[in-house]
Amino acid sequence: MQRLSAFGELGRWLDFINDRRSQIRRKLEDSPSLRSYPAEILVKEYTRAHREAARQTGLFLSVFPEFCPYTIAQVIEDWWPQ
Repeated sequence: MQRLSAFGELGRWLDFINDRRSQIRRKLEDSPSLRSYPAEILVKEYTRAHREAARQTGLFLSVFPEFCPYTIAQVIEDWWPQ
């Protein structure tokens, strides 16, 4: 039962991520002038997300990579870490 609950939470996260990726791609298609924006903001937002991940999980900050280990293309496209 607990395993199913964990999978449900994972499924919600995956849906959330896929939805946000789609929104970003649509906005970039609609406004080509924004194409450089995701790369510019990745560093800033990863720093915020790094702290938030530690807070939400209760894990030490050092558990998470200090810098984003993914390219902006990986973050936006349908790519998942192995």
